[in-house]
Amino acid sequence: MNNYMYSRKAKLIIRIIAIIAVALLITANIFKLLFTLRTDDNTIVPIELYYLIINTIVMILGILVFIFPQKFMLVAIACFYYSVSIITNESNNSMGIMMYCLGTSILIFRGFFRNHAKIKITILALILVILESFRLRFSSAVICYSLIYDFAFSFVYAIGMIFIYCYASRNSDYTKKLNVAKYNELKESDAEMLRRVLANQQYKVIAIDLNRTEGTIRNRLNKVYDILGVGDRTGFITTYSGFEVVYEPEPSEPAPQETNPSS
Repeated sequence: MNNYMYSRKAKLIIRIIAIIAVALLITANIFKLLFTLRTDDNTIVPIELYYLIINTIVMILGILVFIFPQKFMLVAIACFYYSVSIITNESNNSMGIMMYCLGTSILIFRGFFRNHAKIKITILALILVILESFRLRFSSAVICYSLIYDFAFSFVYAIGMIFIYCYASRNSDYTKKLNVAKYNELKESDAEMLRRVLANQQYKVIAIDLNRTEGTIRNRLNKVYDILGVGDRTGFITTYSGFEVVYEPEPSEPAPQETNPSS
């Protein structure tokens, strides 16, 4: 299985996206401060102040993603921030539903729905319904227009995600086996710890079973996650869910036999 989102190239792309997003947000905030935050009579526009605060929060998240690209889960938080802002305050801007879909996609990738999926999906659906209900204060025509376009954008986004998923699946390794021995820095004991992580054992339980301290287990596994290029525990579980973790060193080649010169 290829760890696309945790590879060095992917982290570089995430950093580039993060720094571009931060630059755009800084520009947007400067524009708001200079031109749109106050009216001609010098009174503050509440909605512009609200977006200024949201932009600042998301800008901080973008800086954190630039520093820690493996924590791209923060992007989902930013998406939901904007989604709530747009859906509740703008009548015909479908970017809100796109942000909601993008945030949900990141949650899926990070394994948020691995446990209690039905409950979590129901909660997300109810939140979306509540957000859309804020548009009831607009006219019925505006509501119909918004719902139609939100559905259309969501449908197109879903089709795009399906094609991406199919492409990634076609180009993935389906052997479902992680051979830890292929990594020179890892040991057989690391394979044992990784098996327990995939079994959803907590670090304190692993420490007790292996007669080590929880801090030792945590520190070692953090190094192992970095070597595997999966970022953290969640990234490892999401990437290698269903895999068999083994430690199978490659057989060493036999040394060539010396031949005695004929007398």
